[in-house]
Amino acid sequence: MKKIISLLCVLAISSFAQKGTEFQAFSGEFLKVGDMKAGYHPFTMPVQGEGWAFKAEGEVQAPAGDPYVLLDGILDGTVYAVVAYVPAVAAGTDAKDYQVGMFDMMIYLEDESVKVRNVKFTLLPPANDEWASDMARDANEIGAASKATLWSGANDVAITRTSAVPLTKKDLQPPPPKPVVRNLPPPPAEEVAPAPEEEAPVVKKKRVVKKKKVVAEPEEEEEEAPAPKKKKRVVKKKKVVEPEEEEVEPAPKKKKRVVKKKVIKKKRVVVEEEPEEEEEELTIREKRRRAAAKRQKAAQNSDYE
Repeated sequence: MKKIISLLCVLAISSFAQKGTEFQAFSGEFLKVGDMKAGYHPFTMPVQGEGWAFKAEGEVQAPAGDPYVLLDGILDGTVYAVVAYVPAVAAGTDAKDYQVGMFDMMIYLEDESVKVRNVKFTLLPPANDEWASDMARDANEIGAASKATLWSGANDVAITRTSAVPLTKKDLQPPPPKPVVRNLPPPPAEEVAPAPEEEAPVVKKKRVVKKKKVVAEPEEEEEEAPAPKKKKRVVKKKKVVEPEEEEVEPAPKKKKRVVKKKVIKKKRVVVEEEPEEEEEELTIREKRRRAAAKRQKAAQNSDYE
């Protein structure tokens, strides 16, 4: 049975190996570096999250022999690691897929590679069952053939691409579950529906009745109060009967007499001038008639004076 499983693993990995080696960058927050000994820091890099469950161990050289440069770079965020792997996916005990074909890695400080030695990978749960372990071992054997030229420049494009956006611990966190949303909609729908139908009409009727009663009563009382005041009528009668109107009446009569006198004088002047202009055109009978009319008018004017 074990031989059959191993053969299946080899066939699966060989099919993945035809696609070539792939690379994945991880941020420096995954690295745990120890004190420098003989120019090297021991390190471990445990990674557990979506699609990854492994631990890398080894030694990394101290840049320029300084025991603090690498530690300061991790704090500043300028250190990251790049893992080389043969694509080999195994199902974990949680029924999720995990990458198990890791076989080598490199650490970078400010985009400059730092020498690494004695690298070893260990699978972590839930991706550490027998099937996943066999796939990881076979992938390590396949990838070992390319270790000599892996970091020499042939794969710089792929390494640069993955180094631009290294994975962080936050990226590997599983998405939050969403089962609570399904239980929320039913209760509010039942409680809200009947409330507006029963309360709305009752509130409207009460408000209308109260407003009509309150407004009608004070208006009648206020209008009846000013009605019994009769003093205003007495004042109007006194104003109508005023003695001044009797004095005004004789004044215009005198003015009328004066006007008549003036008109009579003007007529006399006109009568004296008219016959001089028209005597030539008028007949003898008309002259006599006009002379008689003048005499009568003159007699009436003398009587009036």
